[in-house]
Amino acid sequence: MKRGLFFILLGLFICLSLDAKAASFNIGAQIPQATDVNVTITKYDSKGTEIPTDDTAVGTVSSMDFGKLEYKTITRSDGKKYSMFLTNYYFGVDVGVNGAAPWTIYHYVDGNDFKTTGDGGLGDNIIVTFIKQTSDTQGTKLAAYTIADSYGKYFSSTTLSGGWLRIYYGIATGASGEPTGAKTIGLTENAKTYSGTIVITLTPR
Repeated sequence: MKRGLFFILLGLFICLSLDAKAASFNIGAQIPQATDVNVTITKYDSKGTEIPTDDTAVGTVSSMDFGKLEYKTITRSDGKKYSMFLTNYYFGVDVGVNGAAPWTIYHYVDGNDFKTTGDGGLGDNIIVTFIKQTSDTQGTKLAAYTIADSYGKYFSSTTLSGGWLRIYYGIATGASGEPTGAKTIGLTENAKTYSGTIVITLTPR
């Protein structure tokens, strides 16, 4: 009697299980591809020293103008004196991207004043340093070039993953570690107002 009841209940359970219904619905989301960049330019004061820790941000600006340079004599740690045209100021450009990867950022220079080297231009007198920034104060150097050699340099979303691109622009001082081809501005440089344009583009991939 007990055995018969067991088989009856088991059969009922199987029938109920086979009669169950399921519901389904779709889920989705769209992440937009990056199509553009925006830049924030910050002017920095070096205080006339080669000690980065005492540099201060002056504020954000709409363009990079080094102004009227001064002919100065500086003394390096080896005790030797060097004379050149200088300014206390340099610039940092934070490059923001408006969408998702993959993409590549390109850096271009328009205007012969900053593409020509030698006494006819400042192409070898301005140093461009590319940094992968992970916070406002922490970053890793990716590369450094003279401004003439920085034309067409690019950095991918893979390289910059976890951070963003910051680009520093400063006048060469002859310090150790400056990129190949960098030269200080001497008295043989042509006296005039130099001008050009930096173009930063983003190409989705």
